[in-house]
Amino acid sequence: MKRLALVEPGSTLVVLVCDAGETYLETVYDDAWLMERGLLNEPAHQRLHRLLAVFEESQRLAAIDYARTGT
Repeated sequence: MKRLALVEPGSTLVVLVCDAGETYLETVYDDAWLMERGLLNEPAHQRLHRLLAVFEESQRLAAIDYARTGT
């Protein structure tokens, strides 16, 4: 909004507004809903779960290391 005064008249502005996805909780964030529609790629889904598990484990180990060494 602060820069709006700097925009020349007749210019086109594009604003992207992201939401948290609450309206999709019962659809695209629901595995059963996706499977019913043939939209869930199970191998990709499993790879993603493994990737997230490895990431969570790395965070856990980093926290332990930080608590032990302070770095």
